[in-house]
Amino acid sequence: MHRSVARRLPPHQLLAVAAITALGFLIGDRTIVAGDADGAVVTWQILRGEEGEIRLSLLHEFERHPAAITVLAACRRNKGFATGDARGNV
Repeated sequence: MHRSVARRLPPHQLLAVAAITALGFLIGDRTIVAGDADGAVVTWQILRGEEGEIRLSLLHEFERHPAAITVLAACRRNKGFATGDARGNV
């Protein structure tokens, strides 16, 4: 399982991301896990704003893999997940 890195990405960095190579929901369908071609793994949560609009909020940036993320497996019992990369690292 991944360990969270207590750092948030500034908005200007969110525009310069690599291609998404793995994407999925965790149990409850409110948290999205995304892995990219640079090995980054992040989670986002779907929230409702004060006026009911839907928005995404970045939750965590996890320790990078050394290669592109190729697989994502979400736990069916809790919000745990595992990711794997193109070099076979999990």
